[in-house]
Amino acid sequence: GLFSGVSETEFMPDGTMSRAMLATVLYRMSGESGDFSHPFTDVPEGMWYSDAIAWAYEKGIVNGISENTFGVNDNVSRQQLMVMLLRFANYKGYTTDQSGDLSAFSDVDQIAEYAQAAVTWAVGAGIVNGSDGMLLPNGSATRAQCAKMLMCFLSLYTQG
Repeated sequence: GLFSGVSETEFMPDGTMSRAMLATVLYRMSGESGDFSHPFTDVPEGMWYSDAIAWAYEKGIVNGISENTFGVNDNVSRQQLMVMLLRFANYKGYTTDQSGDLSAFSDVDQIAEYAQAAVTWAVGAGIVNGSDGMLLPNGSATRAQCAKMLMCFLSLYTQG
């Protein structure tokens, strides 16, 4: 129940995951509801993602791509995904002291400063393993990659 298809008959695993889609999945994972607000002019009320983005913004899980723009349909990058997962874990009070060694990845210099701690945590927690010695932090995350990372996250924090 965390993901929906892109239509009634398609999941589109190789399709990209938008920032709105990821906020919606995290909102569903939280099980919360309520009245939340946000400053984003590109998030109109009444859309399938509106409540999720407002919740994620108020809980400190997401920021905009600017002060007033969320980037609803922008592809979520792999490092943005890791940042949002770390913020979600912290919000839920989960232990996030895992630390991975990033020296084995040839593209470690491409990780944005704001994402360094999240990527280090995600590697240490086994949520992301990279591919062919690369993390591809700026690459768009596919829906399948997001589902896989979320399953790793859930198995780490919801055992028992």
